[in-house]
Amino acid sequence: MKKAVAPLDPAKMTTLLRAGVLALGPADIGLTAANTPSVWGVMMEFGDAEVVVSLVALLDGSVSIYLSNGAGVIGCGLHPDVRTAAAKMLRLAEPAMAFCAPAAEQPLPVEQRVCFYLLTQRGILGCDASRADLDEGAVALAELYYAGHGIIGMVELLGAGVDLVDEMQLAENAAQRDAPVVDADASPSTQQSKARGRGCRILPYVGNAVRRSQH
Repeated sequence: MKKAVAPLDPAKMTTLLRAGVLALGPADIGLTAANTPSVWGVMMEFGDAEVVVSLVALLDGSVSIYLSNGAGVIGCGLHPDVRTAAAKMLRLAEPAMAFCAPAAEQPLPVEQRVCFYLLTQRGILGCDASRADLDEGAVALAELYYAGHGIIGMVELLGAGVDLVDEMQLAENAAQRDAPVVDADASPSTQQSKARGRGCRILPYVGNAVRRSQH
């Protein structure tokens, strides 16, 4: 008798994915000491009392968006326009190092704050700023902030990436087929979600920043 597979918890999964990004080293994305730039990855996080949005852009072209409630999209960097926008954000992250400090811990932002975590040759650097000030362009990190929102807006517009909840459902269905519960009244489901490129609804958390990033 095989043991039943516990249902996946989307919120726990996005927490683990976020932690996994912050635990990466350059070699994990194919970089060497000779070709690792000052900043090879960036995470921008913002939200409100209900949910935090985490945007991740890495030098290998990976772009993902995780929401603390378990939603999100992954594999967005497979779209060339998203990769181009991510490359711009990474370029802007290098001068932002001047406003950051070593970040041994990487907490989620409190309400109305925006956190930036830069993956660098010196380890993880972090900084934060008021979301209201960033929206108004009143602080030096605003250009990086607008670039991040530009990526999110493009993911929304193009429907780039794969819906994270759909991917989790596929994984769960596969696990259930591999480990069925012995029950004469139960029949394993053979239906699988085939959704691809259905954008996670993120724009309600973006405000005016996307429009600003386009000017």
